[in-house]
Amino acid sequence: MTTPTPYNPETKFNRGAWLTLAFVIFVLVYNIATLAYRFTLPTDGWLVNEATEVGFNYTENLMGAPSGLQPGDNVIAVEGIRADDWPYFPPSLQQAWQVGATLDYTVIRDGQEMQVPVTLTHWQFEKWLRDTLSDPDELMGLLTGYFLLTLAFFVYLRRPGNPTTGAFLLLIALLVDLTSFPIGWPEYIDPLANILVVRWQAILLPIVMPFVLIRFALVFPHPKPVLQRLPWLAFLPLAIGLLISVFSPYSGLGWFWLLFSLVLTVAILIHNAITMRDAVSRAQILWGLGGIIFGFGLLALLLFANTFEWIEFNENFTNLVAAIALMGMGICLAIAITRYRLFDIEVIIRRTLVYAALTATLALVFFGAVTLLQSLFVAVSGQRSAVATVISTLVIAALFNPLRRRIQSDIDRRFFRRKYNAEKVVEAFSASLREEVDLDDLQAQIVAVVEETLQPESLSLWLREKR
Repeated sequence: MTTPTPYNPETKFNRGAWLTLAFVIFVLVYNIATLAYRFTLPTDGWLVNEATEVGFNYTENLMGAPSGLQPGDNVIAVEGIRADDWPYFPPSLQQAWQVGATLDYTVIRDGQEMQVPVTLTHWQFEKWLRDTLSDPDELMGLLTGYFLLTLAFFVYLRRPGNPTTGAFLLLIALLVDLTSFPIGWPEYIDPLANILVVRWQAILLPIVMPFVLIRFALVFPHPKPVLQRLPWLAFLPLAIGLLISVFSPYSGLGWFWLLFSLVLTVAILIHNAITMRDAVSRAQILWGLGGIIFGFGLLALLLFANTFEWIEFNENFTNLVAAIALMGMGICLAIAITRYRLFDIEVIIRRTLVYAALTATLALVFFGAVTLLQSLFVAVSGQRSAVATVISTLVIAALFNPLRRRIQSDIDRRFFRRKYNAEKVVEAFSASLREEVDLDDLQAQIVAVVEETLQPESLSLWLREKR
């Protein structure tokens, strides 16, 4: 006779789970469709960086075809139509924007305004794919995006009924760029491309992204009580974003709303960490915070290293570190949501703190000992000696275990008080076993120690009778 599997609503698809999956699939298919359409558009073939207020800054010729443009050109007009006329380019420019046509570009180069003739062509899929795969930056971005998306789908399919997995999948699907395709004049001039790409992003960011961010904070690690009482509260950010997009689409208010939603998301997560006190929730929050601290800490360390020239700046290395940071955050959030080996986080944090403090202490002792001993050797013999390094190494080897035990004890006492107290109780019980002979008193002590250290919901002690 087989025992029936207990019903778990988190592993079943409900209406909300199906709607989330349908929207994510729509976003992915939409990205692929717009990518395919953009290959049909006329283009000058340059990578564009919208970094100026009066035009488009051109950085790289992706087509490789001869062009009068140069890297660093700031294109401010085409056929006399200025870039700051967006989004209302006239039909005359749309009609002139054809494959094979040669158009007059007005560019600012080295502070001088000049006219440059540019012949339009098509994007080539083979060229785009070859450039993407051969460019370490683009390839790393695509691999990171596909990894995070695969991870989010895995988490979602394991627990589709959990609202946190749906919010996580939506967040990754909106953040990940799976196309690696530049946006430039074609997407602004062609009416359909303008709607599919430019205005879609204008809708996506101020409307959908704040909604997804705030919803994730409201349901992680489990839905807040206020959301259970007022389910419509999760859709309030969506309504605000819609109002901004309808009444003030190009005012910049949407970006302020997105920034405010980021701040609000962090505030809600901090409130969750303070108010959710059960062991499972706290472990989930620790995993989430651990991933965020790891990711942003790694990026901050990279920023400091580049700023103070601790390492030589390398764009490929920088992108690799950024990819590791993003993947680390995604993995930690996935562990927190699925609750896989959830309580290992305390072991990881504890050992990280211990060995980080131990490494820093030993490094200070080593360099201090080397400096002091070298000074003594110079004072006595007038020259430096390798013996100082040998002696310092032996000192480090002798101090390793005592320092590790002392640092671990200090960290447990300060940050893991419950574990520290439990160890003290077990030590006291072990000492009393050598003197206790009364069976009833011993039973009472065993029960007390188990309750003190493990804190079970119920406890019973069974003694086998002698035969």
